Amino acid sequence: MAYIGRPHTSLSGIDPGLDSISDLTTAADKMIYTTGSDVYAVTAITSAARGLLDDASVGDMRTTLGLGTMAEETATNYLTTSAAGTTYATLASPALTGNPTTPTQAAGNSTTRLASTEFVSTAVANIVDSAPAALNTLNELAASLGDDVNFSTTVTNSIATKMPLAGGTFTGDVNIESSAPTIYFKDSDGTANNYGATYFDADTMYVYTRNGSSHGKIILTSFNGTDQADRLTIDTSGNATFSGGITAAHHVNVGVGMSFQWGDSHERIEQSDGNIEFFTGNGEKMRLHGSTLVIGKDSADTTLSGGTPPFQVIGTGSSASIAAVRREANAYGSSLILAKSRGTTVNSFSNSTKLSDNDALGYILFIGDDGTDLDTYGATIHAEVNGTPGSNDMPADLVFSTNGGSSSATERMRIDSSGNVGIGVTSPKTKLQIVGENNSSSTPLGKIANSQLHLDHTTHTNAISQIGFGYSAGTYSTASIGYISTLVNNYGKGDLFFATRNVNTDTAPTERFRIATAGQLGIGGANYGTSGQVLTSGGASAAPSWADAGGGNWTTISESTVSNQRTVNFTVAAGYWYRLYITNLYLHSATRQLFAQFSTDGGSNFISSGYTVWAKTNYASSTTVQVSTENTWSYGVMITKEHLGAGADSANNMIIDYYQPTGYQFRMWGGHSNLKNSNSTHDGTFILKDLSNSSTAVNYIRLTNYGANSGTQYYIYGKFKLMRME
Repeated sequence: MAYIGRPHTSLSGIDPGLDSISDLTTAADKMIYTTGSDVYAVTAITSAARGLLDDASVGDMRTTLGLGTMAEETATNYLTTSAAGTTYATLASPALTGNPTTPTQAAGNSTTRLASTEFVSTAVANIVDSAPAALNTLNELAASLGDDVNFSTTVTNSIATKMPLAGGTFTGDVNIESSAPTIYFKDSDGTANNYGATYFDADTMYVYTRNGSSHGKIILTSFNGTDQADRLTIDTSGNATFSGGITAAHHVNVGVGMSFQWGDSHERIEQSDGNIEFFTGNGEKMRLHGSTLVIGKDSADTTLSGGTPPFQVIGTGSSASIAAVRREANAYGSSLILAKSRGTTVNSFSNSTKLSDNDALGYILFIGDDGTDLDTYGATIHAEVNGTPGSNDMPADLVFSTNGGSSSATERMRIDSSGNVGIGVTSPKTKLQIVGENNSSSTPLGKIANSQLHLDHTTHTNAISQIGFGYSAGTYSTASIGYISTLVNNYGKGDLFFATRNVNTDTAPTERFRIATAGQLGIGGANYGTSGQVLTSGGASAAPSWADAGGGNWTTISESTVSNQRTVNFTVAAGYWYRLYITNLYLHSATRQLFAQFSTDGGSNFISSGYTVWAKTNYASSTTVQVSTENTWSYGVMITKEHLGAGADSANNMIIDYYQPTGYQFRMWGGHSNLKNSNSTHDGTFILKDLSNSSTAVNYIRLTNYGANSGTQYYIYGKFKLMRME
């Protein structure tokens, strides 16, 4: 100590304690104390400590400490005295009397310090924490826990059987019992008034959603483990949308005025005022009103045949049509079935339900608006029983009726059960029977009336209307009777023909007989013979033919052979028929053309105009086709074949007419199929008739060869024979 604060010899490394002290600086009222092993520090001495240090004796220290004159005893001796035993408590397990106090520890202090009643009361109060009076004691708590000393285990085991708030899997039924048990569903985002719920009340299960102050949607989905799909969506307006079909085992009820609809509602089914209405393209197309289905309009016609048919199609154009189309790879077509039974029970059949004779099987009615209603028949087609029906046997007629201007339709035609067709008769006796009424005995022949079968056409000349007969396996009938038109202007006219076939092949029959418009009788077609001729039988195997009447003969008047001659002349007389034969005809010129010239004054003058050439198949026919008019040639009319050109008929026949206002002066027929203007010889025949048809009769004929129509005469070669009918 003597070295503190003074220079000293360093003790470093000799004694750590001394080394620590040697580094200290002391001062008045300071003292050295240890702060650790061999570690010292300096601190100030308090006035109390200073007083005790300044006391000279122990007594002075007692006085300083306020102990007065207390005798100096050992604590042990003092505590064992009788007075001390009742005054002081022992340190070991002291038993204090009276109301000793102790400092109140801070709440939650868990040291070994004494706990005052205040500390304990606070701790107990904190435990009770305003618990109800029935649960503010341990006994009450124990009772509430069932006095179960293993309450924790019991609760843990019980909780293990419950569904955690975080979710889990129920292994049994879940029963919620309440007056209206409800389960709420709410999104954890905390949005107010956004939730869904389901609850049961009385006998009804409810599911609802809420979106703030509005309705929410309800969506039912399905999940296959990978994808989730919406199956049913009920939107905020109450509209339900199914992603698939709907199968109902019972009724599907829709509210009054509501509808089934698709997409944008352009296609829908509505109900209103007792109607079911079907819409497509946002327009009503069909309506069911009571037992009546109407297509095309929103109301039905109620006067059809005196009532309201249960199915009606009403519209314009093709929309007023009903079609049945069968698309199938077989021979069967679509059907319209009209059926009748006397029974009222469906699929029940017996003798009492079968039809009787004259029962109608079904009707097709044609009705028109008469300004009053739709209840007057314009025409009908119906089938009716004709006989007695039996199993798989239903004999019936098909009847056609029309309205001739009255309140009902009258039967006009019938096809009976045997296939006979009757017009104007209800029981036809043949395949076709026509019966008509003619109240006038003076009706002209051919007058178009209801007792007539009329075949008509209005096309062109030579058009044919006919009735065929015989076997019909081929293209042609074996025989026919028909009409050939010869004129279609105004009311027209024509011939009646009869044709047969004499071969067993599919060829057209040949015309055998004709009655022409003027009553002419044609054999083998329009072959009417010549005036005075008669029909001559051809026997059992040939057709008849025209022949001259008995006593009439062709007499040769002149016959000559011509060579290097420019004309050939003939004198004729009125009232006779003449036949001119030309054989070995040869015309000498570059352009060979044989002309006929006609004179009424014995050859002094020849007719130079007014000729008309006609081509035809038979000279006696009154129908001809004009080829040309030769009214500009002063040298006659050409009679050689080539002059007829494309207008000639297949037989290359012709008629030459010379016409004056008073009538025909002559008619010359040429049957000259071999007469030509060529450099080889040919034959031909002409018949001159009616040469005296007027007062100015032809009495002279001249044949001449005019080359190239030039007026120059060229040589004629040939043999000419003129014959006359005596």
